[in-house]
Amino acid sequence: MEEEPIQGYKVRLWEADQDMATANDTIIKTRNRLESYISNLTPGQAYRMRVLAFSNGGDGRMSSPELHFQMGKLSECLR
Repeated sequence: MEEEPIQGYKVRLWEADQDMATANDTIIKTRNRLESYISNLTPGQAYRMRVLAFSNGGDGRMSSPELHFQMGKLSECLR
């Protein structure tokens, strides 16, 4: 069985106290560099994140385990 070529990656991000069903995906196309900035994150908020590849054949398996991180507080960023 031949696999479809990867078109890019999805960074799936959601607030740590929410269900993954509330997640937002940031799409990173493979023709671009494999890095991305994610904006509109709330200072002090804890998040969970998983990454997956996608192609014309659909989405691949999500990274596991999910990454947990917390944004710095706004006052810490202004120092």
